[in-house]
Amino acid sequence: MEIELYLKDEYSTQNLGHAIADSIPHDYIGLIVSLIGEMGAGKTTLVRSLLRSLGYKGNVPSPTYTLIEPYEFERGKIFHIDLYRINDQSELEFLGWNDLFEDGMIIVEWPQRAPIVKNKSDIEFVFDFIETGRNIKIKSLSSNGESFLEILKKKIQH
Repeated sequence: MEIELYLKDEYSTQNLGHAIADSIPHDYIGLIVSLIGEMGAGKTTLVRSLLRSLGYKGNVPSPTYTLIEPYEFERGKIFHIDLYRINDQSELEFLGWNDLFEDGMIIVEWPQRAPIVKNKSDIEFVFDFIETGRNIKIKSLSSNGESFLEILKKKIQH
């Protein structure tokens, strides 16, 4: 399944983040969400909005330099990961990649830098700049992603 949306501004991106937060399965442990797009496309804005919608009150920085930013919630953690500075997917081992699946949901910016991440993703968001905003394609890549996307589609239509 695939959804294509037009996001005219930051507010539209934030609204999508709210809809995603409302669509996340209750048991999201091990779910991998990939965010693909150039710098400034809205990836971190989307994650920040999603986390705020889930009740996170603290600072939500871009993980460009820290690589991983963990966030604690009652039902599990959400790990916001940025692989832009990764040169080889073997570096994921040093990030504790294999342990993250047991603790929470993983949201990855620049997954194309590590094919193993892109190949394990459940859902993929691809941001493209256009003259008046951004187009975003959301695609399910697994049965978990399909269920997530079905719920998200209903939230977006309302």
